[in-house]
Amino acid sequence: MSSEPKFYRLDLVNLGELFDPDVPFSEWCKKCQSAGDDGFGTNRLQDLAPDLTPLEHTERICGTLLYINLSGAGIVWLSLALICYCCGWYHPARSFAMYTLMPIGIWLVIYILYDRSKDSRYGIHHKNQHKYLHLKYVWPVELHPSAKREGPLIFCIVPHGVIPLGIDYAMFDKLGAGRCNWVAAPVLFKLPFFRSYLERVGAMPANAANIRAALARNENVAIVLDGVAGMFQATTERQEVAYLLKRKGIVKFALESGASLVPVYGFGHSELWTKLLDPFRLFERISTSLDISLVPFFGLGGWPLGPTNRVPLAMVFGQPLECPQKPVPSQGEIDCYHTHLLDSFKETFDKHKAAYGWSQKTLMIV
Repeated sequence: MSSEPKFYRLDLVNLGELFDPDVPFSEWCKKCQSAGDDGFGTNRLQDLAPDLTPLEHTERICGTLLYINLSGAGIVWLSLALICYCCGWYHPARSFAMYTLMPIGIWLVIYILYDRSKDSRYGIHHKNQHKYLHLKYVWPVELHPSAKREGPLIFCIVPHGVIPLGIDYAMFDKLGAGRCNWVAAPVLFKLPFFRSYLERVGAMPANAANIRAALARNENVAIVLDGVAGMFQATTERQEVAYLLKRKGIVKFALESGASLVPVYGFGHSELWTKLLDPFRLFERISTSLDISLVPFFGLGGWPLGPTNRVPLAMVFGQPLECPQKPVPSQGEIDCYHTHLLDSFKETFDKHKAAYGWSQKTLMIV
């Protein structure tokens, strides 16, 4: 260990019974590793978690399918079932219907029998997610409990990918020293069952009034900053892409409230699913205008709209960017701090990319 740690790392799977809302973050930190100015060594963030038990694996497959179907894919499969039924193709109709409904039933049985959490942010699905995705969190000393901070934090996460599964609500609460308010697309609050889940984990519709109100209460806010447009960015073996050039509104909120902006890069989010991007960007334009995702994707073993590949994820936090409080910030001030935020994303990516095994990659901001 470095005598003067500059970065901390926590493999969430190592928490075990400590993953509980009543356990202070100081106890979690006893499971941390630390590193100096150079960060963690090459490929150190690629370490794998233990294999899942059959029950854990089943819960993650069905839980992910449940999330995907409730997010809109279920409409696709049930529509196909209805079309097949109307055409007299009863066997395919039953298959599509069963494919949509069976994961719900299996997951609910597992949840009822095995979940003992008092807080939905600490449920069995989060514990299994830690293991399934070998989930790691890395943060600088400025976010450690020993650091003294003033004012709220705005966590800015990229890339969105198909679904940013590396987000662990409890970890953001712990690192921000308080329950975090999450921003989600307003359309998600209109989906059956989804609204209840989002409200339980502390999410709110993405609008200026909600964000300003949370910051005025001196509460932290978190947002997946590239949003729907971020789902349609094409990555390669040598380049990651973050849709951030037009994302200046969050900087205005930070300046108005005097909040600090924290860049967070989710290494591995772009590899969870294989996206099918049309060359004319038609789906992207429709999705952006409707604020919903219409991107086709393939998951585990080429599974259409299926569960995620099992790849390691590392959520890496950059240093907080302190913003002076400006009740009415000028466009020049917004542009200036937006540039600082983009630079912080690049610095965070470049600092830790070798540790994730991406030495050859660069981050392009569009």
